Amino acid sequence: WRLVPPPETNSNLSSWFDFRDSLLRPLQIGPTEFLADRLGRISSADLAVGEWTRIATVHADRYHRATIALSAARAILIRENRQLEAERYAAWIEQLKEKSPSAP
Repeated sequence: WRLVPPPETNSNLSSWFDFRDSLLRPLQIGPTEFLADRLGRISSADLAVGEWTRIATVHADRYHRATIALSAARAILIRENRQLEAERYAAWIEQLKEKSPSAP
């Protein structure tokens, strides 16, 4: 994954998704973060937002990482001038923070 140059990402995505999906669910978060970050770097905004969103849905019990993922997705949406969607992600972040075991 890390050895593949960013411009060659799209040609490897299918096999990377298959490999990630074959892992036990708790082990999928790291590869998903890598894929989301890589996709964001190569200007695949929709795919990157999808991967960040996947973390927040599949790994919602990991509040800190889910919040970071939603914040990253929101930043991409803001960069893409998709304000309405970004506002929805901000609300989702607040909901997660309220559910966090460390919330007051």
